[in-house]
Formats: sequence, C-alpha cells, structure tokens
Amino acid sequence: MITLIRPDLGVPSGGTTYDLRLLREWSGSAVDVALPGSWPFPSDADRARFALALAEASGSVVVDGLVGAACPDEIEVAVARGVRVVLITHLPLDADVTLPHEVRMRLHDTEQRALNVASVVVVPSHHALRALESGFRVTRPVVVAEPGVDPAPLALGSEPPQLLILGALTPNKNHAVVLDALIRVPAGLPWRLVIAGPGETSTLGQRVALLNAGGVGSVGSQSSHGADEGPRERSDRTPTGRVTFAGRDANETWSATDLEPTEQAPGTPTDRVTVTGAVTGRRLDDLWHATDLLLMPSLVETYGLVVTEALARGIPAFVSRDTGAAEALAGRPVDQDAPDEDGAEPDDLAGRLLDPRDPEAWASALVRWLSDPIERARFRTLAANRWTSLNPWSGTAAVIARAALG
Repeated sequence: MITLIRPDLGVPSGGTTYDLRLLREWSGSAVDVALPGSWPFPSDADRARFALALAEASGSVVVDGLVGAACPDEIEVAVARGVRVVLITHLPLDADVTLPHEVRMRLHDTEQRALNVASVVVVPSHHALRALESGFRVTRPVVVAEPGVDPAPLALGSEPPQLLILGALTPNKNHAVVLDALIRVPAGLPWRLVIAGPGETSTLGQRVALLNAGGVGSVGSQSSHGADEGPRERSDRTPTGRVTFAGRDANETWSATDLEPTEQAPGTPTDRVTVTGAVTGRRLDDLWHATDLLLMPSLVETYGLVVTEALARGIPAFVSRDTGAAEALAGRPVDQDAPDEDGAEPDDLAGRLLDPRDPEAWASALVRWLSDPIERARFRTLAANRWTSLNPWSGTAAVIARAALG
C-alpha cells in the first residue's frame, strides 16, 4: 500500500495534476491524504497534521515536495521508524522569484535537509535532475519520473489564431514577456490571446494596463504595417484595440479567480486578450480545442505538463530555453547551453525555444508563425506526430511505485 501526501491547494496546478493522476493509476492500492495548510510555510498545526499522516501511513509514503521539502524533521522521524519516504520535487521551493533573498535561502536550507533524509527523491525531468544536482548536495537516490499525458482529440483551432498561456498568474510564469512581444506585432496580423490560470499578480496587471494604453489592434484591423513586416517598436503602437479583464479596466485591482469571459457589445472592437481565471473540466477541454499555439515563457520550469498536453492535441508550443519545458517539447533532454552558431533549432521541434527575457525574440517568432501558413502547418504536423512518443501516466505511476516499494 502506498500513501500519497499532498497539499490541498484548492486551485489547479501542474503538481496537483501530477499527484492526482498517480492516485488514479494506483487506484485501490493507494491512500490519498490532502493536507490543508500554508505550504511551503507551514504552521505548527500544519506540521502536526503532516507528522500524524506519516505516523498513520501503512507501507510506503510518497510526499509532494511542497509539503515534504518544508518539513524535514517530520520526514527524518518517519524514516528512522522504518517508513520509506519518497519525496517528489516538482519545483525547488526557492524558485519563487517574488520572495526576499533571505526567505529563499531559508527555504533552500530546509529543502536541502529534506533531500538528505528522504529515502528516495523523484524529479519530473532530466533538466530538473541537473538543476537539483547543481543547486543541492544530493546524497539520496534520485529517480526521473516524467509526467504522463492522456489521449485527446486533435484541436480544431480558431480564426483568428488563438494563442494560449495556461498556468498560475505568477511572476515566474512570465506573462509579461508575451504581452511586451505582442505590442510589437503588426496590427494587421490577426490573433487573440487567452490567459488562463489561477492567481493574482500586480506585474501582469501593469503590463496589461500598458497594452490598454498603447493598443494591440482589433482583430482584422489595418494599419500602415503589412502582415509580412517584422515586429514593431513600442513607439509605433496604434491604440486601435483594448485588453479587458472580463469587463474590468486593467487599472483596477483584480483577481484572476474572480474573472469570467465576457462578450463585447456589437460594434465595439474585438478584444485581443482575455483573462479567464482558473479553467478546468469541460471549459478547459473547449479551450484546448480552440487553441492554435501554446505559449510558455516561464523563467523557471522543471517540466511543463501543459506542453505535452498541447502536443497530445496537435498544438505546437513556444517555450523558454533552458527550462524543463524545452525537454517536454523536444521529448528528450535538450542541450541549450551550446546552441548552433546561427541559432538553429532541431528540425523536429513542434515549436520554438526562446529566451524568456527577450520580448523581441518572442515577437519575431510570433510574427513569423502568424504570417507563414507553411510554418504553422509544419509545426502542427510535428505536434500531432509526437503523440506516439508521449509518456502515458501508467508509466509515470509505475516508476514511482517501484521507487516507493523498493
């Protein structure tokens, strides 16, 4: 019997999806323990609940790193009693760039202790393994368990092409670089962007306010810039469209979890950007079905589950270089520290690897994709062909079960 202990976050996340799919694959042979709490900053009561869950577990225990990496003492006690504890490191705790330096260092030290006392450590990619080995002193066995993906129908797409950023609205997800890039896209190129995910960030609100001030152009609008031109400079924006947060002005205080899509009244400019808040279930399926290109500009990413979810639907992706998302896109470890002299990428990539801090690079890639139907078709074919090489969740669950059962 395996007990899986995970945080009860109450909102969608890649880590939660990973944990829940493990439980589904293990079916009746696993116990689910979802712990409420202020993870990864647990209170004394949170720690006590975790210690009790470890004490009551029969057999091996798999612990989500958001909980376990914050509670090394409790893990050490359990292991000393003979409990085999597998620690899943979805993302190092100190990866949150919004935290003060001293807080990140404290989280790093706490996680280092947890890594030293767990029986086995699990990471979601070879990129994550390299990052773990370079950032921590790893003394325990480490297993790579790549996330799986479920079969899905090929996406139909939209007209105009729909771009999607799917993930929590946090600075690490780096929505700002895409918004900056879209300012530079000629107004004559039709597109729309959907930003879907839980959370709130003033950084994103400020960027969208900037777009509102400068305009991104209504769908199908014309300007002096032809569709075949390169990206525009920010000084050359035309205020022909608006970005709305489900009817709220972007200058207002907003929370993505409060937002729902709204329709524009007839005769008003069509919105280019929609922020939906968290999307799950049928709404998420419908969103995927209407998407033409996934954008994942994260500053730090150990894998990028949404990338393989996109590929399963024949949707290509533009992702950040030197992150786990690049490995998810390529289907193999990618050496991004030694790019070709001309910046060329592997011919079999269903998308592009881009610098997450370079909006010009994102703008150029988007302009080329939007204006070149041959490239769009090629990327779509490559994405659809990746299905046969994608990992099923049964494989992920089997790898971790072997680690848990020894």
